[in-house]
Amino acid sequence: MKIENFNIVTTFLALWLAVTLGSKLENYLAYFLILSIGILHGSNDIRIINKVQNNGKSSLKQSLLGYILIVLLGTALFYFIPALGLVVFVLISGYHFGEQHFSALESDYQIAKFGLYFFYGCFVIF
Repeated sequence: MKIENFNIVTTFLALWLAVTLGSKLENYLAYFLILSIGILHGSNDIRIINKVQNNGKSSLKQSLLGYILIVLLGTALFYFIPALGLVVFVLISGYHFGEQHFSALESDYQIAKFGLYFFYGCFVIF
């Protein structure tokens, strides 16, 4: 199955589930997906961070602690200021999507790379 077909089918499935499931069950499904797929995605991010940072010289412990700190700060922001937490999460996600898409890009222009990552990723989201 082509990825485009898979994306279309899963989008319609998600929309159908959103109108069919009750809000309580929908929340449980969201928690399950976050704790399963989200944690797998996060562990892959930690592996990439550890590999890229200092050419693999930083310890796994440092990468893990840094990642956990960022997650806790994001969680606190969502809890205390939900609207700001959502905006910050979406903007950081935009950068992250662009960064993942252009990971092989080599350039000495860090500001240009940051802009490309950020604007491309936000374009994908919006």
